[in-house]
Amino acid sequence: MTEKKSLMPAAELSIRLIKLFASEQRPLRLNEIVEGLDTNQATTIRLLSVFEQQEWVQRIGAKGPYRLTYLPVYYIGQALSGSRLATLATPFIEKLTKQINCMAVLSVPDEHLVTCVVCENASHPIRVSSEVGCQYQYHSDAAGKAIVPWMTPEFIDRILSEDLQKHSKNTITDPVKLRKEFARIRKQGYALDIEEHYQGIICLGVPVFDHHNQCVGSVTIASLTFYDTPQTLVTNKKDAVMAAGESISRLMGYAGPYPASESLLDQ
Repeated sequence: MTEKKSLMPAAELSIRLIKLFASEQRPLRLNEIVEGLDTNQATTIRLLSVFEQQEWVQRIGAKGPYRLTYLPVYYIGQALSGSRLATLATPFIEKLTKQINCMAVLSVPDEHLVTCVVCENASHPIRVSSEVGCQYQYHSDAAGKAIVPWMTPEFIDRILSEDLQKHSKNTITDPVKLRKEFARIRKQGYALDIEEHYQGIICLGVPVFDHHNQCVGSVTIASLTFYDTPQTLVTNKKDAVMAAGESISRLMGYAGPYPASESLLDQ
């Protein structure tokens, strides 16, 4: 029987390259990779060039061996974690919306934006609405502001170096002021968006952590100024949001104090 011809040889070769590094568990020289993939040197060099451009592979020295970076693990882990997180969080987001009659969402961090992965809209005839897949910048929405303070200094520096768009008159775009805002959020454990993304909409968000003590998302509620003020969000609804954030974090394996303390995050 003849072997079935692959319809996507480049994709198959890429998977075989990752498997080769996984099986050897050490840096590999070009000739070893050529032999391991059972292909020619020109094809192997082209493949490694693409992997290097994407920072999935690094070369040790100008002519040294190649090694696989942690980026493939990171992206696969993020995909699996995000899927599991959404599944675990959905009942809590639904319960939260019914409990306080506000739109509630679960969002996860990406490189440049925060993305809504679970959304439950309130029952008010006039209400805030969103949908899965909506994305927002980190500096102007409670969903992102509830995540950034618990990220690495490098992540925060990168966010503050990007184009900080002015969505409303209340949007904070000054990096110095934003650093102070993130410090305040981390200290109090929740973030407020006071008409910073849209006029007439106020939001409150809290972080979600996993078993590595990493911030992997946020739970956020949104209300119209027609129904709430920032003070009523904090006084009447913050505890319910915090309870949802903590419950989801516990299901993700987080065992520390909620929200995470400085010492835990620095471990």
